[in-house]
Parts: sequence; structure tokens; C-alpha cells
Amino acid sequence: MTHRAENDPIDSVLANLTNQYQKKSPSIPKKDELSEDLLADIEAKFQQKKSVNNVSNKPLAVDDALASLTQNLQRKVTPREQISSNDFEEIKRQELEAHRKAKAEAKRKEELAKAEAKKREELTKKAQIWLKNLNPNSDEGFWFSQFAMSYDSKLQAAIDYLNALEN
Repeated sequence: MTHRAENDPIDSVLANLTNQYQKKSPSIPKKDELSEDLLADIEAKFQQKKSVNNVSNKPLAVDDALASLTQNLQRKVTPREQISSNDFEEIKRQELEAHRKAKAEAKRKEELAKAEAKKREELTKKAQIWLKNLNPNSDEGFWFSQFAMSYDSKLQAAIDYLNALEN
């Protein structure tokens, strides 16, 4: 009986826990409630789609105009097979001419840049010689020292000064 006496408190605790669990557990919704919720969700989604469809009917005219424009453009664009050999040769000649002009323009710009760099180099040499010959105690030397204050270097000031004299 000792064994039975130990089980009585455990049985009572187990019974209490079972009762508490059943009282505290959330009630499981009935099938009808689930069906009602599902039906309400479906109706809400249908109403949303219906309102979206009402809004999307307005841009339909824009879509029609766009489709019409696309069809017109497709009719106007001539397929390559329909281009005559003369037209094809003319297009090819025009493309080659455009390529030749672009190449010539690039070469001209490169030559211009080289000439500008050479001119800048010559002007730098000339400015260095001019600075060596400049007497800082002369009027021109005094004026130049004032002029050069706004430059990073006297050489840069001399280059700009001589460039202005040449132009």
C-alpha cells in the first residue's frame, strides 16, 4: 500500500494539470468558423481584383494607341530581305564613309593635341630662359613678382605671361 499512497498525490497532481491544460488551451475554431473566415478572405481578394480591373480599364486606350503605333512602325521598317542590292550597297558605302570620317577626326584631334603639347613645351623653355634673364630689381622684375604671387610657381606665371604676349 505504500506504493499506492505515493501514487495518489501524483495522480491528483496529474489530474489537476490535465484540468488546467484543458481550461487554458485555446478553443479550436469550428469548421463553420474556418469556412466563414476563408470565404471572407476570398471575397476581399475578389473585391481588390475588381477595383484593380476598374482602374486598369482606363489605360486600355493608351495600350491600344501603343499597339497601333507599334504596328505602324513594323510596317514602315523594311526587312533586310526586301532591301535591293543597290540600296544595300549605298548603306554599306555610307557606313564606310562615316567610319572613315570618324577615323580622320580622331587622327586630327590627336595631331592637334601633339601640336598643343609641343607648343606648351616650347613656351615652357622660353619662359625658363626669360626668368633667367629677368632682373628682379628692374621695374619689369618688380611687376612680375607681384603678378606671380597669384600663381603656384613663377614658371607658371611666366608661361601665362609670355602666352598672353604672343596672342
